[in-house]
Amino acid sequence: MWNFFKRRAEPQNPIHGNGENWHFSAALLSDTGRQRTINEDAGRFVRDKKGLLGVVADGMGGHQAGEVASLTAVDVACRAYQAGNGSPGRCLSNALIAANRAVHELASGDEQLADMGTTCTALALCGGFAYLAHVGDSRVYLIRNGDIYQMTEDHTLVMDLVRKGTITAKEAREHPERNVLQRALGRHASVEVSGWLEGTPLRYGDLYLLCSDGLCGVLSDDTIRKAALANDPTTACAELIEL
Repeated sequence: MWNFFKRRAEPQNPIHGNGENWHFSAALLSDTGRQRTINEDAGRFVRDKKGLLGVVADGMGGHQAGEVASLTAVDVACRAYQAGNGSPGRCLSNALIAANRAVHELASGDEQLADMGTTCTALALCGGFAYLAHVGDSRVYLIRNGDIYQMTEDHTLVMDLVRKGTITAKEAREHPERNVLQRALGRHASVEVSGWLEGTPLRYGDLYLLCSDGLCGVLSDDTIRKAALANDPTTACAELIEL
């Protein structure tokens, strides 16, 4: 699943305020791929009084459990964020905690769903700032001034090895256990959520891209950057899937 945000505004740098004069262009596209018959990715973006919210989830589990986990996480996270009180960053973090609780309760109550879980990555653009909440190995990229930055850290075994200096980042991309998650929604009753509670300022021309590892696990960051910069969001989503 690919969720692509492109934001244009009057050339202020950075931009603050309520965002009434901003223009957001967003697109969402998902593809089952060539190896499976069920799409276990889910995503959604919504715009309301809190700004623009995008959520990506990549489910896992037997039978159709992964699909149930990702759809549940996206649905609950969106509703919880919109209903939340307090700062956008705190609302976003609480939304993923609520999603974890919902997925865990479903998995605990149904033997066919017992092993399910999901990644979940959410980005909110609100009041001139970007807020992030993240669990798993789906990613948020920021493309700014022609450069691409990975704004999330994968909660995986191989990334832990990279942090410890056991392997290099290049070796991690080809490691046989690169998809082993150390953190996911639904696996336990509680979960640690990473992110930006305070937010980071938006800037004119920023592009944000959310994706599952179906994209970033195959394409290099530079390939993603070039496709995103060369196209409008809708065309970029289709181009990235084709690549």
